[in-house]
Amino acid sequence: MKQNKLYVLLIAALITAPAHADENSQFSYFGVGIAGSNFSVNKSANSPLTTATSINSNSTNLNIFAGWQLDSFLGMELDYLNGGAVTATSQGQTTKVFDTEMTTIAATMGTPLNDSIRVYAKLGGTFWKFHSQQNVDLNNGFGSSLGLGADINFYGGSERKLRIEYNNYRLDNVYVKNANSLSINAVFSFPDTPNKPAAMTTTNSEEYKL
Repeated sequence: MKQNKLYVLLIAALITAPAHADENSQFSYFGVGIAGSNFSVNKSANSPLTTATSINSNSTNLNIFAGWQLDSFLGMELDYLNGGAVTATSQGQTTKVFDTEMTTIAATMGTPLNDSIRVYAKLGGTFWKFHSQQNVDLNNGFGSSLGLGADINFYGGSERKLRIEYNNYRLDNVYVKNANSLSINAVFSFPDTPNKPAAMTTTNSEEYKL
């Protein structure tokens, strides 16, 4: 129920946020960072987990993303999260049950709090895939996702920022019910510079007089 309320509040925020465009705020960006992830595992669907004495569903992931800011508030983003693994320990032996791969496409909506901090929300969909220890595909599909984050400007310019972001993913509800990640990232921006019309030149007719 809590996750459903988060989705409702996020959708309401996206709808009610200001939506006027600012052409000067358009830019593309990419980022890379480290994420800590947690997976809500369904033990009954994973035979190695039913007899395990302990389960580790926390992992460290590589996070890579790129996006385009359409105006001051609205943007689009593509995010790739890889490396999350679920392990089980039984009779003193630890085995990797499966690892995960998630690619997310999301709309972003944000607003600056001040000159240094901009907060935003993300709503999108995630393509996920689970691999077994033998690198065999266990399951794959598509589910919804939401995120909340902040871009922090420590450098005095707009080209580099620190990003802290939380994401929740709805997965297959068979192997994994849902997943959460908290990441810290470096963001590099590239402002779009529209082509300006060439300045009109005037000819001084006096130069052609004899």
